Amino acid sequence: MLILKLGGAAITDKTTPNTARLGVLRRVAAVLARYPQPLILIHGAGSFGHILAKEYSLHLGYQYHEQKMALVRLQQQLHELNRLVVQVLVEAGLAAFPVHPVSMCIMEQNRLSEFFLEAVERTLGMGLLPVLYGDCVWDRAQGFGILSGDQLAVYLANALKAVRVAFGTDVDGVLNAAGEVIPRFDLHALTQVGGAATTDVTGGMLGKLKEIAGIRADVQTWIFNLQNDDHLERILSGEGGVGTLLVSSQG
Repeated sequence: MLILKLGGAAITDKTTPNTARLGVLRRVAAVLARYPQPLILIHGAGSFGHILAKEYSLHLGYQYHEQKMALVRLQQQLHELNRLVVQVLVEAGLAAFPVHPVSMCIMEQNRLSEFFLEAVERTLGMGLLPVLYGDCVWDRAQGFGILSGDQLAVYLANALKAVRVAFGTDVDGVLNAAGEVIPRFDLHALTQVGGAATTDVTGGMLGKLKEIAGIRADVQTWIFNLQNDDHLERILSGEGGVGTLLVSSQG
């Protein structure tokens, strides 16, 4: 089984609130339709979540009254993006089915502690394509917290024994100081990677790699450019050779 994460920066314009890149989504859907296989899709929030979450510090948990309405607005925005993603997939002939993390996930100190996995398993069992997303969910320690799509992908990869996990972003892979793609990156060399310049409360590339380091060492894991159709096709076909293959020298 493949878990595919559609990065928020790739499928939305993160500089403009609530703006989806429908062209990118349609191209992704068309490629997915050509490569039918057991698949879980997870998408980031991008401009449908990060801007509001940062403005009200929602990633820090409940601190003041105004956050309550911000939380309500955030849920509306996240559901709208999920609706758009599912709609585009369905229009391409894919049996996409929304799965809302806030209804089945509990965190503790910003880490996922409980997940009603049966909902995802039954969706897969019906031959449907579960579509999850980064969400703001209840947190036992701080009221609520941000559950990133990356954390979801890692959790599901380990729990459901995925064979491959692919993280589609708006860059060609993990880049070195010269801006060149590192074809093979050791997750124990994380100090060499800088953070993203844009607003991202889930930590940018450095946070992404630290999160991904939690995936089992036997899972083939890639970071690639989702906006390049050839990259996605080569990931789905198993050909690879694009983006960055993530490995663990101590795995």
